[in-house]
Amino acid sequence: MNFVINAKELFDGEKLLKNHFVCVTGDKIFAVSTKDDFPKEYVRVDAPFLMPGLVDMHVHLSVDEGYAVDGVQQALQKYVQLLLQNGITSVRDVGNSYAGYAAVEKIIPHPHIFKSGPLVDGTRPFWQGISDSIVTKEDVVRIVQDRCRHGCGWLKIYFGLPPALAAVALEEAKKHHLRTAIHGGYMSPIEAGKLGVTTIEHAHTLLTSFRPFPLTNSYEEYLLSVFDMCAAMELDGADVIDAMAMLKKNNVALCPTLRVMEVVLHPQLKDAELADAQSFDKRYLEKTAIPTYPSGKKGFAQLQTFVNNIHKAGITILAGSDTPNPGVIPGHALHHELRLLVEAGLSTIDALKTATSNAGKVLGEKIGCIAEEYAADLLILAKSPIENIRNTQSIKHVFFAGKQVT
Repeated sequence: MNFVINAKELFDGEKLLKNHFVCVTGDKIFAVSTKDDFPKEYVRVDAPFLMPGLVDMHVHLSVDEGYAVDGVQQALQKYVQLLLQNGITSVRDVGNSYAGYAAVEKIIPHPHIFKSGPLVDGTRPFWQGISDSIVTKEDVVRIVQDRCRHGCGWLKIYFGLPPALAAVALEEAKKHHLRTAIHGGYMSPIEAGKLGVTTIEHAHTLLTSFRPFPLTNSYEEYLLSVFDMCAAMELDGADVIDAMAMLKKNNVALCPTLRVMEVVLHPQLKDAELADAQSFDKRYLEKTAIPTYPSGKKGFAQLQTFVNNIHKAGITILAGSDTPNPGVIPGHALHHELRLLVEAGLSTIDALKTATSNAGKVLGEKIGCIAEEYAADLLILAKSPIENIRNTQSIKHVFFAGKQVT
């Protein structure tokens, strides 16, 4: 369908414009203009506020078989529907099996998926089933070639991969033009940044990498240590400042995933969000004990300040949810992430960039902007998110690849 959107306000991925017309032909944006000089037969659509479709830069497109409502494929279909209904038209999946991708790709429509394949981990992978166990340099060469064969544009390095092999993985990925992401571990995000990793996942893995991390026996112990360390960190220390300068110089982006830490402290879900969660995951039908973290409030506040410092240093910030971690609900979670970025100190425009133009640039794709030849992935909102970031959820219509999906 060819159509023209008459936008009273338009955020094009970089800046706010007033009274513009956006012409869509097929699955692409044909033109953006201050005049409606387009063919009269094109359908006209009014938009109080128009912006690009959102990009979630940290997801895992999978569901737990033991908790899937009405079976894995049905639960996965609901997951994908929630993404599109909430305006998320593109995702970067940073850890999944090839079979997992195939299952998602059967669901029509589904967001654009930018794949990394299984996690690249050490000899004892933390996530069985979605990880490759790496022992030798030859293993690294093999798995990079494997990613290319399966159409992956990314390589995700997980925390169990020893530094020497992580360095080989980064170098081998460059040879094959794969972008790289790292979850801190044996090789710290700082070391990876020096070697040219594309993105660092999780602000808390970056911040805690400045000090030795204690051994923990459970996820709750791990979270307690993270909050304790974040609360105690001196954010203006010379080592932190030097690291930020290095990341900026090497053009390394950060995907903070603040929501995945904030939900630990505030796990209660709003009614609509809870209902959506219950529609695909049985765990949300049960009440569970809520652990407490004495340093949680201070640690999380420090983490937000750190993210704002990273932003002010000129380092690219990307919005990612880490869906579907506990409490991190498909679709809803990215809107939470944008709010948390604004709470951290980013302007509403800069927060919107993290899920639009910043993502498109890091992915190297024509998404995340409203401009000629870009994907016609568009959101019509009832209210301006520049006035209030919560208005990203005032969704009237979602267009994906030039077709209205909600």
